[in-house]
Amino acid sequence: MLGWIQSTCTVRVLGSDAAAAQPWLATEYVPGPTLAHRIADNGPLSEQELLGLAAGLGEGLRALHAAGVIHRDLKPSNVILSPTGPRLVDMGIARALDETSVTRTGVVVGTPGWISPEEYRGDDIGPATDVYGWALLTLFAASGRAPFGTGRPEVLAMRVLTDVPDTDPVPEQLASLVAQALSKDPAERPSSVHILEPLAQSWRTPDATRVEDITQFLDRTWVMPLHNDPEWIVPTRPRRLIPLIAASATIAIAGTVITITTAMSKTESANTQFS
Repeated sequence: MLGWIQSTCTVRVLGSDAAAAQPWLATEYVPGPTLAHRIADNGPLSEQELLGLAAGLGEGLRALHAAGVIHRDLKPSNVILSPTGPRLVDMGIARALDETSVTRTGVVVGTPGWISPEEYRGDDIGPATDVYGWALLTLFAASGRAPFGTGRPEVLAMRVLTDVPDTDPVPEQLASLVAQALSKDPAERPSSVHILEPLAQSWRTPDATRVEDITQFLDRTWVMPLHNDPEWIVPTRPRRLIPLIAASATIAIAGTVITITTAMSKTESANTQFS
C-alpha cells in the first residue's frame, strides 16, 4: 500500500515484504539532515523555513491519508530537510486506516513525548493523530524545544494528557492552526487537507490542496537549512553506480533501519569487480 503514495514530501517506497522471515521495507535515499539534527545544531527555523516545513509536512500527510495510510510515528528524526523540501520518512509502524489496531492493551506504539492523547488513552487512532504530530513538529521547529520537554515516559505521558503546549514561538499565520491541531479531542482538529488551506494565504496560491501548488511554493522559497556535517552536501557531479542497483536506499528490517549507499566514493576504484 505504501507504494501507492505519490508525493514530493514523502520518500518513495522501492519495495517491501511484510511476510518475509525478516520483514523489510526499502525506500529511496534522500540527502539532508533530519529536523532533529538541524535544530540541535542551529536552533529554531526561520519563519520562511518554518512555513515551508509546515506546508511540506501537510502535503505529505495529505498524500498518506489519501492513500488510506496513517504514519503514526511523527517526530523530528523522521523528517528529512532535503534540498527540495521536507520529507516524511520511516513509515515502519504506519498502518492502513481500515485495519484493526494490533497494539496490545497497555502497550503504546511510538516515541514518548510525540504520542497523541488518544493513543495514551487507548482510543482509536486515525488521520487526526498525524495532524496532532504535525502540530508538535511545527512547534518544535519554531521553538527549538520538545513541546512537552524531557523526562521519564510516564511523566511525558501525563503532560501530553493534561498540559497545553505554549504556541507563542509560532508565527501569527500558523499559531491558531497549530493550537487547533493540538486539541486533546481528535474531532476538533483540522484534517490534513484543511491544514493546507490557511497556509495558502502565506504564498497566495488559489488552491493549496493541489500538489503542484505546494511544489511550486517549495521550488520558489525553500532553502535547505544550514547543517554543519559535510555528509549532507549533495554531490556536484554524477558518481559511478554499482551495477544492478540504480539508487541508494534505506531498508528497514525487523524494526532496524539500514542505509545502503550504492554510489561509489571518489576514492573507490572504477574497476571494482564482483565475484
